Amino acid sequence: AMLLLRQSWQPLRGRMWLHCAIAGVLMNAVLLMAAHVAMTRVPAAPIALVQTLNPLLTAVLAWPLLGERLSVVQWLGLLLGAAGVVLIVGMAALHSQVELRMLLLTVLGVFALCGGTLYFGRFCRGVPLLPGTTVQFLAAAVACLLAMAVFETPHADWTAAAIDAVAWNAAFVSLGGMVLYFVMLRRGSAARATANFYLMPGTAALLAWL
Repeated sequence: AMLLLRQSWQPLRGRMWLHCAIAGVLMNAVLLMAAHVAMTRVPAAPIALVQTLNPLLTAVLAWPLLGERLSVVQWLGLLLGAAGVVLIVGMAALHSQVELRMLLLTVLGVFALCGGTLYFGRFCRGVPLLPGTTVQFLAAAVACLLAMAVFETPHADWTAAAIDAVAWNAAFVSLGGMVLYFVMLRRGSAARATANFYLMPGTAALLAWL
């Protein structure tokens, strides 16, 4: 898209490209790698619920780092969401140590997402969407390839289901969901943008059932 639209790379001059790359690795690579590994052992709905820790962590840290404040009612909603996550993780600890480890891995991914969100809000908010997103995705791709080389033996079974899953993640998760997330971060506060993560558990549970 950058080449076809003949977009300028000038907004990424200086260290701006590095800031976008760091945000991309945290929000795309670390978050999604942790979630995908966890989904090999744990159903999708609990993972989506754990990821709702992101709004609370972001809201807590956005106050001192970005100067963003929430109302009392908004804080109450965030705390209720966090209580649900603690309940699910506690039940997983009683049920299975493997499930607990996978959910804790998901929590690691959430911390990466939170860090990337705040980093984006601090350093990348003024970068035009297309060049900024391009650098973020390229950096995330490099990070994923390095992780694959270190932790795995590369192997793929190109079944129809595998191709469909990759296409869905590329088109709707990365180009769709993450770009919308970047748009919300550029136009509003980090805490308000991350509050949309509370839509994930119910949506994931419904899609998993289907």
